[in-house]
Amino acid sequence: MTATQAAQPLSRPPELNAVLHRARSGDIAGAESECRAYLAVHPNSGWAQDTLGLIYSKAMRVNLAKAAFSAAVASLNPDLSFFEHLSQAWMAMHAPLNAAHVLHKALTQLGSSLTPATVHRLQADLAIALGHAEQSEQAQTLCEKLIALAPSDAKMWAVYARAMFAAGQSGPALTACEKAKALDPNSIADTGLIYANLLSLYGRADEAAAVRKTRFELIGDDTEARLKEIDALEREGAVGEAEDLWRKSLASDQPPAPLYTRLAQNLLRQNQTAAALSYLDKAKASAPDTQTASIIRVLERSAIQHSKRVAELAGILPVARPYSTDNIIVIRGAVEPRFMDTIKYNRAAYPNCAIVLSTWRSTDSCLLNQLGPYVDDIVLNDRPDMPGSNNINYQIACAAAGVARACELQAKRILVTRTDIAFLAPNVLGTLSALIDAERPEAARAPNLSGRLVICDLFTLLAPLYHASDIFCYGLAEDVAKYWSTAHMTDACRRPEVILVRGFAQAVGRTLKNDVADSLAALQNLFIVQDSEALGLYWQKYPAAAYSALMENTTLVSAEVWSGKRAPLLNVQPASMPQINLVETSK
Repeated sequence: MTATQAAQPLSRPPELNAVLHRARSGDIAGAESECRAYLAVHPNSGWAQDTLGLIYSKAMRVNLAKAAFSAAVASLNPDLSFFEHLSQAWMAMHAPLNAAHVLHKALTQLGSSLTPATVHRLQADLAIALGHAEQSEQAQTLCEKLIALAPSDAKMWAVYARAMFAAGQSGPALTACEKAKALDPNSIADTGLIYANLLSLYGRADEAAAVRKTRFELIGDDTEARLKEIDALEREGAVGEAEDLWRKSLASDQPPAPLYTRLAQNLLRQNQTAAALSYLDKAKASAPDTQTASIIRVLERSAIQHSKRVAELAGILPVARPYSTDNIIVIRGAVEPRFMDTIKYNRAAYPNCAIVLSTWRSTDSCLLNQLGPYVDDIVLNDRPDMPGSNNINYQIACAAAGVARACELQAKRILVTRTDIAFLAPNVLGTLSALIDAERPEAARAPNLSGRLVICDLFTLLAPLYHASDIFCYGLAEDVAKYWSTAHMTDACRRPEVILVRGFAQAVGRTLKNDVADSLAALQNLFIVQDSEALGLYWQKYPAAAYSALMENTTLVSAEVWSGKRAPLLNVQPASMPQINLVETSK
């Protein structure tokens, strides 16, 4: 222990508690100023760095929060409460490897002084963090040992379910959910979100609906849980049901600002701008000085302006002309009235480019007739029997069929995008094509790869491993076809982005080593990452396209990180975690 560490007080000083209270009351700028003033007088204060980290975390400035927390650990001699606090902070900032590192450090440094129950709890948290970090083998091994120590503990089975679901192991996750429910029906409050997703994955839709209903009744007024429930419904396309949950939540006396904001986002996706603005006004009145206001400003500035721009260009009637097949745009996904403008927009934005629409055979024929003049070919597909995790099988089926048609039309290069996406920057195809040309000499980083695919930074992440954005991709036709050649998933609940990258790597002969360093290398070898803002990306699903940048995700792979101009923010990079010695707990 250093002299600096020894001099640290055992708890946060009263002055810093007052600063933290100010931040939690909404005055982020004032709290930051006070905390920095304290640091000027006490430059070695670990608690001041920790307080600054909490302030930045609340303001969603995650890279600054990460630096402050790291400085706090260097200054403090951490006790159990601080280790737990720091691990929770990393998980909240989507950095599970950092969280796992902190928990492992707590167990190894403090293990002999901890009670068996505390060790059990920390190991459960570690299992979940390892699962989210896609360290699936270690997460599963740890969970199985914990279950062996407490076979009748419903909460531990729930931990097992969450860790396995995060690691993409759907079979063990579903078994653990059902075991937890059998031991304690109220465990659905902890597992219901993933339990419902797993039941849907295996085609048990009625059971999934019943679990979701029970879970919503159990979570009561927990805002965060309700928002997650709404997210799950939206991902499955149950927009009406999601709106019902919003409106029920908004019926309370003082609904929190995030609920207003999320309902506004939903209305924006349906082009109900006036109604969306009314909810944004309520959100501002509810939380004028918090990070919510930042999200609201982005929504107002970008989403609404972008939707108007899309609507304007969508109104331009196409002129009959021969279209080039050098570049073919494949628009994949469901066709709904709310997506008509984004689909039509492409014809006005790219008047000389062939466009293929790949959608479902069940699509309303009236909508398809309206789109006839705006696309050159329509491919109608049957939905796969099993949707897969987050509808990954739907995604693969629709995209692969559209790409196959583009290849039949002799496409040289293909842009695969979605029915709810528009690129508002000028000459985006020219920009993407220039990127491919510039990078092709460096592209042969895999035996069967002709050139790297262009993707965007939005949801291109270091953790989970091999997480490349699937919002759009552009490249040589043969490479795009390989990317979408991934087999349909029957028993995995990994994220679609991870499934696609792993399938692409297999198709081009690129071996994956399953560690953070190789994850970044694979993203650099197989893809070209472009900033979404440079492309003017407008996404109806998330109207504020800059939302993830606003979050400053610690694992985000921006164009600068991809090119090597800036180091990734994630600084804990264990290829694997050391084996944990379990402590026997009382039954």
